[in-house]
Amino acid sequence: VTYVQPGSHSYSYAEITVAKQRVTAVIHDVAEEKPLPEAVQTWLEEQIGTLEKSYTYNGLLNVIIHGHPYIDWFHAFQRAVSGAQISVTELFFNEAGGLPQHVKRKDILRAYGRDNVLVTMSMSGAAIKLAIEESMAVLAQHPNGQLDYALNVYPNTLQPYQFDFFGGVTYTCRWDAPAYARVSNVYVGNELMRDDAY
Repeated sequence: VTYVQPGSHSYSYAEITVAKQRVTAVIHDVAEEKPLPEAVQTWLEEQIGTLEKSYTYNGLLNVIIHGHPYIDWFHAFQRAVSGAQISVTELFFNEAGGLPQHVKRKDILRAYGRDNVLVTMSMSGAAIKLAIEESMAVLAQHPNGQLDYALNVYPNTLQPYQFDFFGGVTYTCRWDAPAYARVSNVYVGNELMRDDAY
């Protein structure tokens, strides 16, 4: 069995050749490939919208801890389109992301670089609280109280790594509490009820 892991965020790709009993794989850096045709470059550079301000961010950990207007804007958009009470999304970039004030096609492709389907569903209050707890378990406190990814606080252990952002929900999180027992005071307008559907 041959495994290939070419990277993430479309920065590289794997070319795999299979010939009888030999498998070879070559990782290609997209930046080193031929430039896109001029017509495609022009299309990508075309401005398609304007926001009231820039919604770019630097550092995913900072956004997780402090929030960011880009996340608020994204949740407002999803809730307006779907009519849902709650919106859930993730951010794909640990470094920098979001949208500039003057939005080009390439900005949209980078901000949400894979196919995405907006799904509406009904969930119980208990399931929503558990989903929030799972996201909060991505972070942990160092002995000095500083928040970090749980993988950095507890190296060489299995830790959750996917953080989902919730919109339309307010809650309190106690970082000194154990994972999966941190979230309280959950409100979706009114107090979240375990057996109610949202």
